[in-house]
Amino acid sequence: VVPLAEQPFKLQYKNKNIALAHGDFDIGLAYTLYSFLIRNSFVLSFLSLVNRLTNNFILNKLDAYLRKKDDCKEFVGFDSYIRNRNLQKYACEYFIEGHYHQNRSFDFGVFKYVNLAAFACNQRYFIVKLSEDNELDIEENSYVEI
Repeated sequence: VVPLAEQPFKLQYKNKNIALAHGDFDIGLAYTLYSFLIRNSFVLSFLSLVNRLTNNFILNKLDAYLRKKDDCKEFVGFDSYIRNRNLQKYACEYFIEGHYHQNRSFDFGVFKYVNLAAFACNQRYFIVKLSEDNELDIEENSYVEI
């Protein structure tokens, strides 16, 4: 697990600089504050206590909200949103992230951006390979239940 503060996680593979991120590391001040609080052990302990004292009120509210949420919807304007994020500052050949789950890729010339799909939406996973011409290939595979 890579902490949010260390994202994007940078690595090098066969002389290629790669940045990996969940994707919620630069969304804005309100989300950053929310992310900090929801990952804080003191806050989580307090919320757990309140939840127990209120007969699972917090969990029931979260469950109701998550049942309505559509994780598989199209992010209209996603390409312009990604173009405006200034990801080239990470000096990488590949920037790979999830979070938005759009299953889209963009070639920005100096680097390639890959946004992975959500497994929950299409039951597919990805294998990252290095091709013969030293470029990364992301191969999409179907989930097979055993």
